[in-house]
Amino acid sequence: MKASSNTNKAQAETKATQRRVDELLVLSQAARERAPDDARRYAREAERLADLHGYGTGRARAILRLAEVELHTQHITKAQALFSEVEKLGRKLEDGEVIVDALTGLAAVHCELGHYGEALECARRGLTLSENIAYRKGIGYLCTRKGLILHTLGNRAEALESLQRALDVLRSCNDQHGLQLCLANLALVYQDNDELHKALDYCRESLAIARNQGDRNAEAVALANIGRNFFLRREYGDALRNMLEGLAIFRDLGDRKRESILLQNIAGVHGSAGDHERALPVMQASLALAQELDDAYAIMVAECGLGGCYTELGRFDEGFELLFKGLAYAEEQGMLHLQSKLQHGISSAYAQQKDMAKALEYHKRFHTAECKVYNDDSETKMRRLQVLHELEQTKTEAELHRLKSVELADANGRLEKLVRANNEFLGIAAHDLKNPLATIKALAVFMQRQADQLSQSETLELCDDIESSAVRMLNLVNNLLDINRIDQGRLRILPMRFDFAALCERYLSVYEEQARKKGIALRFDGSDQSVQAFADRDVTIQVLDNLVSNAVKYSPCDSAVDLRVFGRTTEVGTLARLEVADNGPGIAADEMPRLFQKFARLSAQPTAGEDSTGLGLSIVKTLVETMGGAVWCESVPGEGATFIVELPSDSNGEVDPASACL
Repeated sequence: MKASSNTNKAQAETKATQRRVDELLVLSQAARERAPDDARRYAREAERLADLHGYGTGRARAILRLAEVELHTQHITKAQALFSEVEKLGRKLEDGEVIVDALTGLAAVHCELGHYGEALECARRGLTLSENIAYRKGIGYLCTRKGLILHTLGNRAEALESLQRALDVLRSCNDQHGLQLCLANLALVYQDNDELHKALDYCRESLAIARNQGDRNAEAVALANIGRNFFLRREYGDALRNMLEGLAIFRDLGDRKRESILLQNIAGVHGSAGDHERALPVMQASLALAQELDDAYAIMVAECGLGGCYTELGRFDEGFELLFKGLAYAEEQGMLHLQSKLQHGISSAYAQQKDMAKALEYHKRFHTAECKVYNDDSETKMRRLQVLHELEQTKTEAELHRLKSVELADANGRLEKLVRANNEFLGIAAHDLKNPLATIKALAVFMQRQADQLSQSETLELCDDIESSAVRMLNLVNNLLDINRIDQGRLRILPMRFDFAALCERYLSVYEEQARKKGIALRFDGSDQSVQAFADRDVTIQVLDNLVSNAVKYSPCDSAVDLRVFGRTTEVGTLARLEVADNGPGIAADEMPRLFQKFARLSAQPTAGEDSTGLGLSIVKTLVETMGGAVWCESVPGEGATFIVELPSDSNGEVDPASACL
């Protein structure tokens, strides 16, 4: 009897402990947004109790809460280690839901690190497991995360498809928190694609759920998002009304950080409406809060906004002091977008003062920063597009393997994905064209407004900047046209015999001016003057253009680029060989397999801020191989790279010129 009583008592204590652990986990989740330190304290106490009483699932979920707090507070390395630990515990406990929740967190971590391929792989694994164990909440959260990843990568269609599935699942299982998260992401996708009415509908639905649940924090966030939507539509009155309502809630909740951020947004609305008198005290209040919180970044942003208010109101001394302080911080932190914005503001302020020399100086700095921003943005987008391209290739190869036994099943689906990928690329290209176009417009407007103040030399310098932006656009358009012709099979190859050495030597002169600006010597070695090629002459020039252009881009200033041309006899015939050698950073061994892939962006960077589309070498490879030749690269990291092209010297075994096309 006594043994039975002891057992019952132990069981009661265990249940009580489990209830207490679960209560602490709820408290931790509720405190994460508003009081991260409290959330950590609750989670650690839950972990201690669970470990003490052998409550394995409780311990795993306590560590999961800790990981979520670290992710929320941007301690990414800690979060990754904790989510990985939870995944291992879930496997040890054979608890599928714990594993899925850990994979959801790891997908978010990889997103923060920019590892989108790994993020999608975590989402895929989590979705597969969720479907196997019928864990609908897991499906909803992972589809939401997957949709956000695909949106970040630029795949809008599949992002919306994934988010819509998440919406349906979360509604069916009545998970209000997950539903709000999904609605916010749907609003983001539509907002980023300028479909503001659809975005507003989802924001309003999120607001209704928050109010129905009594979740005041979510209510304030939804109101701020609605205000942002109206701001983008230039409906400033509605924007202010919603933002101010959200601000009042943040103040009631004591969320000082979000209060400071929203004050900056409200000041921005006043400024965009041209009411700088009202913007000024709001921005001052935001700065005071940021200083109270000792948030260095928020202080800097508020000071920059305040500096802009001062200059708009003609208080130039106060404005310049804050703008230059912000610029120094942005340069120290390598924040190119902010540098560009501040330099443009400083240039405009000097122009207001009729100090044209300084206005032009900072306008040129703005132009240089914009070029760097353009390159960085393009680099980021192309890296993301490469992830999608590689994932589509992997899926296509797997599908082709499956089709060996299932005749052409889902072939139309694959075709649709290829068309979709092409459309996504065109969307990115169109966005990239906006940057140099905007620069050209800004420079032209500056020249028009200050025409009577600019000297001839200053006007010529601005014209050079306009020309460089136009060249960037032309290069992108040319690559687009090449890709389009290749993909559609409309690129005709018309081979003929021509003097390969003479063509290479003559074409080198095209890049003399570009090389001269960087102090690069272009050296030609064509001692074998009898080298002939049997290829398409115009296409060969295009190959030369890409290779020589890259060599100049990636070589450091005051170095050299060497072109060597000679003939080579092989068992299958004579070949015309071209070697283009630079003195750049070289190609890492692990990056060589991706060198000639479409959208490939490697660690090596142009040495003077030049742009790169990530398409040139893939085009070169296709063109050379279509002409019956071969192209490859030999490189030692740190010692430059040599690109080698071999083309046939005679027509033996060549396709009839009349039918040679892609």
